[in-house]
Amino acid sequence: MQGEMPLLRHITLLPIGFDPRATKWPPAMFEHAPLLTSVVLGVSFMVDCMQLPWGNLTHLEARCFYEYECTDVLRAATNLVYCKLNVIQNPTSMAAASVPVHLHLRDFILCPEDHNNVWQWGLLDSLTLPALRTVQIPQRNIPLDSLRAFLLRSQCTLEELRITGATSTEAVFREVLPAVGTIVVEPSVTSWPI
Repeated sequence: MQGEMPLLRHITLLPIGFDPRATKWPPAMFEHAPLLTSVVLGVSFMVDCMQLPWGNLTHLEARCFYEYECTDVLRAATNLVYCKLNVIQNPTSMAAASVPVHLHLRDFILCPEDHNNVWQWGLLDSLTLPALRTVQIPQRNIPLDSLRAFLLRSQCTLEELRITGATSTEAVFREVLPAVGTIVVEPSVTSWPI
């Protein structure tokens, strides 16, 4: 997966494992793919095990990223417009790292694994997204106060807030977040297509 790739725009990586003895570690991939802007990463992808041109990406979907991997990638991928992350709990206790302000990120989706009790407000507390227009989050993993603080800090014009796995009504969210355009409350958690 190295060499000149002048026409490559999108790739989906579903690795089944890595052998660090097989190649230079971590392997730099797609170094010569100037048009690569859209990446989908499957369950076994590990940020520490592969270098991607994060700064080029505008669209990212990643399944099963540890919390620290999310902040590592978001620090490097500052040109994202669309981001969908499936966050799992760190293997050890780690504080959320700071992330630079993302000036272009318009659509942000957080999807927890089934029965995943990771509290994602650490990730949300590290983000400032002034261009944000739509966001989808699971209610069970993010307290309402953390969501409100995130939106106030971002000073975005949020057009749609989608709450999955909701135990509260739309009226509860509307009372706390009156400036949000549309609020959609879904009792089930949206599944991941990969």
